[in-house]
Amino acid sequence: MAHFVDFEKMREKIFILNNVVLSGEAFAIKYKVGIEGEPSLYTKSEYWTMLKRIVSNSCLELSVLIRNSKELRDLKEGKSESHKIITCADFIDHKVETYDFMYIANKIIHAKSFLLTSVGSNQYEESFEWWDGLIEVSGTAQNGKDWSLSFNLSDWLGSVVNYLNYSQLVIYEIQKDSYDIQRSN
Repeated sequence: MAHFVDFEKMREKIFILNNVVLSGEAFAIKYKVGIEGEPSLYTKSEYWTMLKRIVSNSCLELSVLIRNSKELRDLKEGKSESHKIITCADFIDHKVETYDFMYIANKIIHAKSFLLTSVGSNQYEESFEWWDGLIEVSGTAQNGKDWSLSFNLSDWLGSVVNYLNYSQLVIYEIQKDSYDIQRSN
């Protein structure tokens, strides 16, 4: 058997990431992140550095876990289809395409650049920004062609949850039947 798939850990990461996305504006307002002349618990630099560390590392870890679980499932059940297609922007080819969650997971794994896109609003001070879940990843393909992909993290996470709900029982059975687990019973 391949690596053990920890569904609870994956669901916990998804929960945390979704909460970070959905609370971005409220968090930045509460702590006055980046508002010039206002005392703040977090400086703009601290906010963006911590946010990027949490989001990029969690997305990378989640992508590796997803890819491992999908490969394990596909070995047993045959290639499975994605359950939710996500609309993404390609800034190099200037087009909008739809992709499945695995395509995006692989792009996250192979990205040479991982950017969190900031958002602002006219109702706030000009220097005030927060993150609302938009990510841009980019890199270079094996053929040497540059690629870029922009996607909404909550959309991708929703697709991953659909996959987990669809696959969890099959993968539990595969893991339960693993030789190393069976010999300990």
